[in-house]
Amino acid sequence: MLYFLRQNKLLWAILPLTFVIALPILYLLSGLFTPADDAWQHITKHLLWDYSISTLAMLVAMAFCTLSLGVPAAWVVAHYEFPFRKFFSFALVLPLAIPAYINAYCYKWFFMNGWVQKFVPLQIDFMTFWGAAWVMSSVLYPYIYLTVRSTFEQQTRSFIEASQLLGKSSLYTFFRITLPLARPAMIAGVLLVLMEGLNEYGTFKYYGIQTFTAGIFKAWFGMGSLTAAVRLAACLLLLVFILVRIEQWQRRKLRYVTNQTNKPMPRKTLQGFRQYVPVAICLVPFTAGFALPLSQLVYWASKLFGDDHLPDFLTLIRNSFSLALATAFVLVLLALVVQFIQRNAKTPLIMNSIKVASLGYAIPGAIIALGSMAVLIKIDRWLSSVIAAKGLALWLSGTQIGLMYAYLIRFFSVASNPIEAGFQAISPNIDDASKLLGKSKLQTLWYVHLPLLRKSLLAALLMVLVDVLKELPLTLILRPFNFETLATAVFSMADDERLPAAAVASLGIIATSLLPIFLLNRLTQKQ
Repeated sequence: MLYFLRQNKLLWAILPLTFVIALPILYLLSGLFTPADDAWQHITKHLLWDYSISTLAMLVAMAFCTLSLGVPAAWVVAHYEFPFRKFFSFALVLPLAIPAYINAYCYKWFFMNGWVQKFVPLQIDFMTFWGAAWVMSSVLYPYIYLTVRSTFEQQTRSFIEASQLLGKSSLYTFFRITLPLARPAMIAGVLLVLMEGLNEYGTFKYYGIQTFTAGIFKAWFGMGSLTAAVRLAACLLLLVFILVRIEQWQRRKLRYVTNQTNKPMPRKTLQGFRQYVPVAICLVPFTAGFALPLSQLVYWASKLFGDDHLPDFLTLIRNSFSLALATAFVLVLLALVVQFIQRNAKTPLIMNSIKVASLGYAIPGAIIALGSMAVLIKIDRWLSSVIAAKGLALWLSGTQIGLMYAYLIRFFSVASNPIEAGFQAISPNIDDASKLLGKSKLQTLWYVHLPLLRKSLLAALLMVLVDVLKELPLTLILRPFNFETLATAVFSMADDERLPAAAVASLGIIATSLLPIFLLNRLTQKQ
């Protein structure tokens, strides 16, 4: 083993990183074997079954709703020309800029206390299971829309023309040929939606839905039991692994091959009344996910200078952006180093280690927060025994460094994936030419790779920035005392019914998210 490591020196850089990232996850799994306390016994007797059923039912409902919103919109944008098509091709991505918990507050007040009550005599109760599923789906359907639209646009005309020559209708062609060919993209999008659903806390807490994530917060903060919270987190972690494994198993024998020599099907121009059917199909998800909540937030923000107490928005913005920028720069630098090592040493051990390091985005933030907190506390105790003579000092836990460590685990794959795609677009012949000119690998990275990776590095930086700004469960658990970000401030103010102040902070998050979402849409269209 030592001889193998000496021959692959780059492993010394990857293996410690993998261990540091996997340590909180391993700690949580070990929590299943720790002695149970009274809180855990109460949860297993009265609540665990409800948590399991509610979580699984919510995942099924979200999958159905997001597919119903995203697939038809992707189909009409990819295959038809109609009024406002260019606008909707970008506008349908905008709901990604609105965190789900903000959408939850907007829907509750819009339909129960807002404008709808002035015109509709019936009271629409959105504080239900299906209300929460719709709220979540209205902001998460762009994951389906983006992946499926790209697949629809790349499908070759030969399949559709063959179906038409056989006398099949458009609906038959859509359900029997187009959708099956788009199945991998739909599965990938649904899996992203489900992972985001498992990570959500604010919406389910506000709507009273007993999911695993809500149960973790209740066990820790309500019952005061870290052991019960760790065990719940371990159960949720197993559920995540099962979902990923089921997805891999169900497509183990499937193969999807596209003939790249054929041209995609040209978009069909609709005439008369039929051209407004795609407009209606696109208008429903856009209104539900972006226009409605944005209008409600603007209305609340216009009432800010009334009797509502003004928070210190400058402090919130400074805290949020300083933390997000520092995390984004560290993550992008780390991802660049890792992908550079992978490019120069593609051994199975290194590639599997990077896969382990990229698992964090598939794990809910509450789980990562609990595992990170437990690991950081143990490190603090060790440091206190070595450095401090008396008492326990908080060297890492309860600090911004500890929070950044958890962000590193959670969003490593967000920074790594664009950089990996950028490296794959650089021909290995360029590296060979640089080597023939007497340049070292580091010189090749500095003078060749970095200039070619500018767009990928910028995309990674912006995506991490937005994800950190929007992250709620992880930040709520690990933030330092008296430290508020825009996300935690929105949650706290909305929970206290200080909606005008919460609206201004929400608009700040949305405005910050629009630029990377615009770039993401442009990159998808170019690809």
